[in-house]
Amino acid sequence: LSYALWQIGLAFGVFEGLRYFVDAQVQLNTLQLSLRAVSKDTQEYIDNFQFASEVSRKYGQDIIKVADTYKNFIASTNESNVSLARRKDLYEQIIKAGSTLALSNDDIEGTLRAVGQIFSKGTVQSEELRQQLGERLPGAFNIMAKAIGVSEVELNKMLKDGVILSEDVMPLFGKELERIQYRDWE
Repeated sequence: LSYALWQIGLAFGVFEGLRYFVDAQVQLNTLQLSLRAVSKDTQEYIDNFQFASEVSRKYGQDIIKVADTYKNFIASTNESNVSLARRKDLYEQIIKAGSTLALSNDDIEGTLRAVGQIFSKGTVQSEELRQQLGERLPGAFNIMAKAIGVSEVELNKMLKDGVILSEDVMPLFGKELERIQYRDWE
């Protein structure tokens, strides 16, 4: 009887392992299709997938999460005048900051979503910077002020006046985020 139970347990374990593998493969295939949809051509798709894979490996993040958030990030920033290379840099700096600060996947995803919303609105607004971004990425308001070379008081006034164009400042935000990183991931 115990041998029969052992065989049943083994069969169940193998089945569960195969099911997990198949589920992961289906998720990855779905993400590949959606990443292809936000890429302008086959070469850009290949570059985007390689980039997501490299970021996943480099910062110890799950490839499925990285591919999903990257796809969403690219889709939400495609209409900006910011080059793909600069958007990739910004994405990587956010992932790097999240890894360095041991942020949860939800916080990293929320940070990327907030940045995507900032891009889609065209201007940086106080709500996205203070609440959506600031609640997930510690020091976001101060990082933005330093990125554009103003005090926090001046930044606050600029936000109220609606004069901060996202495509101008978000790449600077990424560079400032990179500058303040104190852990070398290379």
